[in-house]
Parts: sequence; structure tokens; C-alpha cells
Amino acid sequence: MKTDGVSLPPDTPVSMFHEARDDDAESWASDRDSEEDQIPEEEPKTSDEGAASDDEPGEEEPVFDFRDLNEMVTEALASLGGAVMPKLNWSAPQDAVWMNQ
Repeated sequence: MKTDGVSLPPDTPVSMFHEARDDDAESWASDRDSEEDQIPEEEPKTSDEGAASDDEPGEEEPVFDFRDLNEMVTEALASLGGAVMPKLNWSAPQDAVWMNQ
């Protein structure tokens, strides 16, 4: 997940991602025509195979800690019965205004 800049909080339950991945795989399985039509998975290239590395030696990635925000969102979802999904679209200022107050 580091390639797209997304990182999850350290205390995020892993089980929720396995369930989502399994559900997604089942929904896509019905769309497959046959084994022959599938594109084989490409193996990741190692640095000695000429793949460019974004990580410079000695360069540390910034660590972001949003435990408080994550806890607030989790509590808000629980108070609504868990039947909602937050819209966290930072490109739309009207969605993000409440977080800056």
C-alpha cells in the first residue's frame, strides 16, 4: 500500500480487510469467463532487475498519527448504529469544514 501513499493506523483490525477482500473476490468470480482468459499475475521486480526504487537510503517516511480522529469517527459511526459510511473527501471544502473547527 505504500506505493499510493496510503497507510493504515497501527491499531486497525486486519480481519475487516480480509472479509472485504473475500467478498470482492466472490463478486468478481462470476465475471470470469475461463482460466485461459485471465491475465497472469506479474511478479514484483527486485532492485537488481532494474526496477526503480522510490525509497532513498537513509530517508525516513513521515509518520502520521490520527488515532484521535480515528477514535472520533469510530465513535460517531457506532452512535449511528454502524449503518453509515463517512465521506472523507478532502477536496470538497464543505465536507472538511467541521474538522477544522
